[in-house]
Parts: sequence; structure tokens; C-alpha cells
Amino acid sequence: DGGNIEQIRKGTWENPGSKITIETPTISLLCASTVEWWTQNLQHSDVHGGFTQRFLYFTGKPGQLRPLGVEREEHEEEFLAEGLRSLRRIPEGTCLRIHNTQAAEIYTAWFEEFASAQSSHRARMVAYALKIAMLLTLSKNYLTTEIDAVSMEHAIQLVSALAETFETLEREEFNYSKEAQRQGAAYKLVFHNPGIQPGAIARELKWSKQHTEGIVRDLLFQQRIHHEETDDGLYPIN
Repeated sequence: DGGNIEQIRKGTWENPGSKITIETPTISLLCASTVEWWTQNLQHSDVHGGFTQRFLYFTGKPGQLRPLGVEREEHEEEFLAEGLRSLRRIPEGTCLRIHNTQAAEIYTAWFEEFASAQSSHRARMVAYALKIAMLLTLSKNYLTTEIDAVSMEHAIQLVSALAETFETLEREEFNYSKEAQRQGAAYKLVFHNPGIQPGAIARELKWSKQHTEGIVRDLLFQQRIHHEETDDGLYPIN
């Protein structure tokens, strides 16, 4: 609808100047977009102010299914439907115990490794793991009083995959210096076209030969791409 991210956050693109009161809000946004549209409309403050970290990102090409580390259940559609029905039956004020349980041991061991990485997003993801584990547990038994180990393991697998997705987007897409954007554009060409020649990058991006050589040198120095000994093609380093 043409609104930018800042407008969406403030709710002003639809009702400018209006006052909206929400009691006991529980806000969830489920949306789909392209990486290009998302990054074009992001502002520097959206990334560095913590707005983008409030989303869980699923990426992929149209029609492509990306595994997230959690095995598919048999009759998954029925399983998910029953899980949602169970969540609706959860009594108000329900609390789940995690201390001194097997789930707590699993979470603690994962937390120490996961949270040690320098990433602003991971501080939020460790909380998401607990929330998802709670929902998975309650979807199986809404009368239980503690998070079970299997739900915790599945939540951790999911959160770890989502964190990797976000950190890839943050590194390759959510950048704002012109040089970083150019490096990102060149890297994407190499990633999607392994073996591409520098000249092809220059033609595709309409850069001069000298400018392209500089960007390629930067990517080689950053160890994001490499040369094969047998040719002059460029290849991504995964």
C-alpha cells in the first residue's frame, strides 16, 4: 500500500492523526514481502534501534521449502490443528515450570553457546526459545505444569535456524553504507552464479572495470569469496 516501515510501526500510514486505544494488547504480525522491498524501506534506525530484531524471518525462493531442523510429524496437518485447539483450552494464568527439569538442562547448555555470539538478535531469540517450547508443550497437553524436553529441543532447533536466517540477512542485506551495498550486490551475483568472471559482474551491475576490481578485492580480503586455481572465476565461501 506504499507505507514505509516507520509508518507501519507507528500505524500512521492508514489513519494519520487518529487515536487508537488497545486494551491488553497481544500483537502479532504475519506478513510476506520480498527482501528487496523490505530492505529498500528500512531506515538506519529500524536496524540499529531494534525494530528488525522483533521479527522472525523465513526466507526462500517461491515454491521452495526450507527445512528448519524439526522433523515433520506424521499427519502433520491434523497434528497442528489439534495443537491449536489445545492452545485455545489453556486456562488463564497458566504457568509452566522449567527449573530442575531435563528441559532446563537442555536449555542451559544451548544458551551458554548460543548467547555467547555477538549478535543483538540473539538476546531476543533466547526468550523466543522458551516461548516456543511453552507453546509446543501446551499444544500437546494443556494441563501440564512443566516444559517437556522434546518440546525444548524442537524449539531450540527452530530458533537456531531462524537466528541463522536473520544473521545472514543482517550481514548481506541490512547494511547502509554505499560500499557495503555494492559489496552485497557483487556477493549475491557470485553466490547465485558460482564461477562468474569479474567482467560479467561489471556488465551486470554496470560498473567500471576498476571499480569492480576494487569490490572483488574487498570481498576476497573479507573471505566471502575465493578464486579457484584452475580459472579466474569467483566462488562464494559458505
